[in-house]
Amino acid sequence: MTHDGPPWRGFAEHLAVRPAEGAREGWCLPAVGTRPFGGHLVAQSLLLVLDDAGRGLAPLTVHTYFLAVGDTSRPVRYRTERLRSGRSFEHWCVDAVQDDVLLSRATVVLHVPEAGPTYAVSRRRTSSPEDSRIITLEPPEASSSALRQGLEIRRGEEWQPGEDGLPYQDAWIRCLEPLSPGMDQVVLAWCSDLELAPTVDLAYRQGVESRVGASLEHSIRFHAPFDATRWMLLEQDGEALSHGRGLALGRVFSSEGALVATIVQHTLLRLSFGDTS
Repeated sequence: MTHDGPPWRGFAEHLAVRPAEGAREGWCLPAVGTRPFGGHLVAQSLLLVLDDAGRGLAPLTVHTYFLAVGDTSRPVRYRTERLRSGRSFEHWCVDAVQDDVLLSRATVVLHVPEAGPTYAVSRRRTSSPEDSRIITLEPPEASSSALRQGLEIRRGEEWQPGEDGLPYQDAWIRCLEPLSPGMDQVVLAWCSDLELAPTVDLAYRQGVESRVGASLEHSIRFHAPFDATRWMLLEQDGEALSHGRGLALGRVFSSEGALVATIVQHTLLRLSFGDTS
């Protein structure tokens, strides 16, 4: 690992947030250089809310705006605020801060699960983890060695050059260590930011001289319980690319094929092409 934080002691430990001088802080892995990986900010924000809320509430949505670039050589401090607590829902706000600079702001909604009818979309693609190759995901480039210690990730189906239709790439993911209650959603929150932005411009990789990308906003909607230590399929689709912005959609299916989460990411994406004449 390239930051100055604590050494690797397991994936759950790696996401932990601890008291520090009247606040709470956590260490992030880098995405590019020393810029904190956005999924880490999302995951630690959700973890704090789940710890503070209690009373059997389940995550419903996490919506995060990324506002400034931080530095992984120093910890991130978090401030949480319960905005409203009702009989069925709680609304929270979580700020991630370094040196009084607001890095991200997350709104988290929790819900008391209720009985009722159920339906959801099905998987669109047919790969399995057994016929998929093991990969190292980039970004976060500097966290890849640590990532392999806590997760197994395999490439499913993906868009190929010359293929018609919008770009897509799938990943099979599972956590390789036991998780306490509530950590399944936190681990998925961390993984949710790994590949969505790079999915958008898969069709434009050839001839690109430079690529500048940054997550602008990121939302997760949880639909059903799941076990993150079993294989999860993350179907990722590029939905739109224009005016230097990209939109990607992710659907997460459990090992049994149930839709457990939907992810939407809006990203800044500046591509510069060489001379194609």
